[in-house]
Amino acid sequence: MDISERKKKILQAIVDAYIETAEPVGSKNLAARSGLPLSSATFRNEMAELKEYGLLEQPHTSAGSIPSQLGFRTYVDTLMENYRLSLAEMQRMNSLMQRRISELEQFLAQASRAISEMTHYTAVTSTPLADGAKIRRVELLPVDPRSFVLVIVMQSGIIKNKICRTDVPVPGEALARFSALLNERITGIPLELIRLSTILDIQNEMGEYRDIVSPILAYIGETMRELPEPEVMVEGEEKLFDFPEFRDIDAARTMFSFLQDKNELRRLIEPAMRESGVSIRIG
Repeated sequence: MDISERKKKILQAIVDAYIETAEPVGSKNLAARSGLPLSSATFRNEMAELKEYGLLEQPHTSAGSIPSQLGFRTYVDTLMENYRLSLAEMQRMNSLMQRRISELEQFLAQASRAISEMTHYTAVTSTPLADGAKIRRVELLPVDPRSFVLVIVMQSGIIKNKICRTDVPVPGEALARFSALLNERITGIPLELIRLSTILDIQNEMGEYRDIVSPILAYIGETMRELPEPEVMVEGEEKLFDFPEFRDIDAARTMFSFLQDKNELRRLIEPAMRESGVSIRIG
């Protein structure tokens, strides 16, 4: 939307004030707090035009104005200042990312807690979506001549393992060769896109042990189908009370109820999980 720089500054001041107070913003109040060298009458005229553009709304006739969803979107896309992490915050996040944590859920819980503390907001995190999942690595680890452990490492970081048994003895070198073929042919692509020709090629290369190929691929498919729904974690719910709109007990109760409904949270954040980069939802 092509609006003047003055209108952009006024819209930015209104959104900032509304975020801070959760109250409609009037022209007199804006003139006193914005720091812009404009009269109350000028603010009033400019705010009237911002309403015509659909960037502001007036909840009551005698009240001030609040940003509309379009106003918030304009603020986010063109006016909001980027937050720069402090050195201590960057070091903390780097430390979290470099730690070897065996369980993805444990890592996400710690990351969520750190984000909540750094932003002073409630943080919601989720394990990755399983649909369209891709395998990073496959390992076949012998247990005895007729059984072995199948280990599947997903690109998302999820690790699954399963005990597999065969009708015939399979030596360790055959398992090693099979592991190498699986890592060469099926990693990095969704399981549903693996072609029959790929399976036949692997069978041919396995020679006398070709009969173990189909059962193992079936084991892999079964394991992939067992991948759980994304696990949603919430940290810092109590930080809601730091914001003026949640001093209203009914508003706070509604939000707390929503944050406890993991299915609703999952439904809210799944669209953003399918996108790359930063995604901001309004409304």
